[in-house]
Amino acid sequence: MPRDVRYHRVRAAALAATGDFDGAATAARRALDLLDGRAAGEEAAARSALEAELARYRDRQPYPRNP
Repeated sequence: MPRDVRYHRVRAAALAATGDFDGAATAARRALDLLDGRAAGEEAAARSALEAELARYRDRQPYPRNP
């Protein structure tokens, strides 16, 4: 996994640990954006893992950000 993508993935996990699920979702989306357009293979596996993390962060938000 590329270094910049790994940074945002770790950042998302750290933000989720502090309860900032909106920030975690933003960081996970940034990691997904960085994976767009890159080669298949390991990035495809990383992308599916990040999409699952993003879904978890969205589900754990205590209230809708923009109803």
